Amino acid sequence: MRDPGLLSAQLRLSRRPDIRQRDLDDGCVLYDGKREMAYTLNITASLFWSYLEGNLTLEEIAGEVSSSSKASEDAVMKDLYGAVAFFQECDLLAPNPS
Repeated sequence: MRDPGLLSAQLRLSRRPDIRQRDLDDGCVLYDGKREMAYTLNITASLFWSYLEGNLTLEEIAGEVSSSSKASEDAVMKDLYGAVAFFQECDLLAPNPS
């Protein structure tokens, strides 16, 4: 697992394409068929997950989420790093091409 303290705000991450997602009123459930594991995400982690398409940097994601909420960009970035660490720990992200 990668230390979230080493994550770059300029990193562009993508979800693994084989992960299935089922949306809920208060978040979503992810299913990893390779590992036969399910993960329940709260609404914040679900929002972060939806942005991980490889198009935006973590800094850009935090900026967009912050501008559409009352949270500061620093607070959003802290939560985003925590979510990304969880996604990495569970092997839910596609390999980084760089």
